[in-house]
Amino acid sequence: WTSDPSGGASPPSPPARPCPARSPRCTNPRRSSGPGPPSRPRRTPRRAPGPCAPR
Repeated sequence: WTSDPSGGASPPSPPARPCPARSPRCTNPRRSSGPGPPSRPRRTPRRAPGPCAPR
């Protein structure tokens, strides 16, 4: 990764693309408001407490 010119940008690139494309959380903020932060905390707690937290 260090010898490649685009190596530093390679690792962070793949994980950042599949997240918004595969995760429904990134798509929700777009329908609600647009920015993301204000829309994330509202829909995240509903799906996060299930699979993430035992609550």
